[in-house]
Amino acid sequence: MGKEAEPYEKNEAYEDWKKAFGKKYDELVEQRLDGEPTPYILFSPEWAKKFEEEIQRSAKYQKLAKGWKGSVVLQILAKPEIGFENDLYLFIDIFNGDCYSVRLVPKEVGETGDYIIEGEYDRWKKIITGELDVMVGLMTGKLKLAKREKLSMIVKYAFAAKELVVSAVRTKSSYPDELTPEELEKFKAMFKDLKEFGI
Repeated sequence: MGKEAEPYEKNEAYEDWKKAFGKKYDELVEQRLDGEPTPYILFSPEWAKKFEEEIQRSAKYQKLAKGWKGSVVLQILAKPEIGFENDLYLFIDIFNGDCYSVRLVPKEVGETGDYIIEGEYDRWKKIITGELDVMVGLMTGKLKLAKREKLSMIVKYAFAAKELVVSAVRTKSSYPDELTPEELEKFKAMFKDLKEFGI
């Protein structure tokens, strides 16, 4: 008999948010996937959905992340000039090599993540474009791990963490700081729609 798979450990705050808002959020994402030009803008809901699909397609990530338990949250610090009036929280719902979803979530949900990695937008952009290695960013303070006691686990699964980044790199992106004034105004207006979900 093979060893039984460990049961998926759900994040209660994320599950509660999904029950309240998940269906309507996903409907908005589907509308934006159909209606927005590609490549999608980095950290938009539709970009997050494509990132989710890239992780799910990665057999390499699935192999490297076996044994790694707990959600990862990317915290993108506020940058009002490109539309980020408040910090953004990108919740990556992963467990033992499986990716269940990637969604933007409210602060109070994002702060319950197991591994919260905080950084300025410009640093995240460098990671997505391959200019900055995520582990180097963590070790040099360019990115911060909110729960420092989790650092040893991140180091243990460094190759899995890097493969997550590879999935983000594979997710074709346009960038808020490179938009035309008209495109930027439209991007900023999107966040008014997200307020419905507490984001």
